[in-house]
Amino acid sequence: MLFRSHNDELFLSKGYGQKDAASGAAYTAGTVQSAASISKIATATAAMQLYKAGSLYLDADIEDIVDGLALDNPFDVAVTPRMLMTHTAGFDEWTIAFLVREPEDLGSLRSFMLAHTPPVVREPGTTVCYSNHGVSLLGLVVETVSGVPFNDYVKDNVLTPLGMADSSFLYTEIDEGKLATPYDGRGALTKRALMRVGPAGNLYSSATDLSKLLRAHIGGGTWDDNGTARKVLESATATLMHATAWEPWLGADVPCIALQWYETPWGGYDMLTHDGDMPGGSSRMTYMTENGWGFVLMYNEMEGTVRANFTRDFMTEFFGDRVPDPAPAPLEPVDEYRARAGEYAGYVRETRISHTSFQFLIQSLVMSLPLYTSSVEGELVLGAMETVETRDHIFETREYSPDRMSFAFQTKDNAGETLTAAVVSIDTIEYIPVSRTPPIAILYMV
Repeated sequence: MLFRSHNDELFLSKGYGQKDAASGAAYTAGTVQSAASISKIATATAAMQLYKAGSLYLDADIEDIVDGLALDNPFDVAVTPRMLMTHTAGFDEWTIAFLVREPEDLGSLRSFMLAHTPPVVREPGTTVCYSNHGVSLLGLVVETVSGVPFNDYVKDNVLTPLGMADSSFLYTEIDEGKLATPYDGRGALTKRALMRVGPAGNLYSSATDLSKLLRAHIGGGTWDDNGTARKVLESATATLMHATAWEPWLGADVPCIALQWYETPWGGYDMLTHDGDMPGGSSRMTYMTENGWGFVLMYNEMEGTVRANFTRDFMTEFFGDRVPDPAPAPLEPVDEYRARAGEYAGYVRETRISHTSFQFLIQSLVMSLPLYTSSVEGELVLGAMETVETRDHIFETREYSPDRMSFAFQTKDNAGETLTAAVVSIDTIEYIPVSRTPPIAILYMV
């Protein structure tokens, strides 16, 4: 793990535990593993370089940029690079056949994306729905605009200038002697995986190297390497990248998304974060925008609670000054909203679900939740979250926590099928049409 202070000093660089249980080899800050979806920050950084150079317009139609790309898009709104970086392009969720075990099975980025880009199932620009395919298309945009293969462009223009010598999107370039052995969440060996949507998740790196990417973002595009300025972005470009780039409606004032970064406030501090998960590894990169502190956390098993617990403990120890003690009383709904909680009730699911493949049958079962009112007047319950409406169409969890969750309802038609709610920033939920409620899905499967 690495911590970076506001004056660009490294506060702590240390590894814990073992990178390989059989040999007992120590996990150090220089141990290399999959950075998984933190790869997306490097990919977006490359795209923003081209934007600054005047080669890439963020609101251009990507079909006009990538020759031969023909999206299945029934809407009159084009998909743009900005949408790819905010996960609002509207792509369906496809996960079949994009993981491989061997580098030689990856094939060409262009060939894969032209043949396997999912259809657009939501009006572009209207809904956040995390998409690996979308960021991979951003990588193809970088490749097309620069005229250089994506992996080479990022190496020459992002990784090498930052001094990230142990990092690469090409697994074959990684020093195997520095690699961590991958384990699953139960501590058992697992097989290493690579993504055919490489720009979204194929970066291999170490905490030491990723801290350089983070320090550059915190430093406005540049980090100070013992007197050597390592620069990958202009300050104004970095500022644009870190500003809110999408929200449910103008002025919604709920945590949303910047250009590839997620807004994840904690205990009164504004933060930008990106996580990564891949079979055999999990990670987190966090930047406190107010004071310039940040950290990188990596560990060689895919398990999300470790980073959540670490973030809580780290923030409580060093930045708990704004956390009220004792905790405030549970929130109460605003009186004028108290009677209408039931209007939001229904069956919902995350939008990150397939709409066009057989996967929807299983996903409708495991990714669906009831949204219902409770015995507490004005309370709306989503899964285990008890929430109340505190502002017009904005709900917050009743019980105080430093990372209190809020979400904003958008629109609902008479059929009750188009309401979406922005939950924190990474996901949205939508009402399920009757044909896709779990009982009906079970009947289909039977």
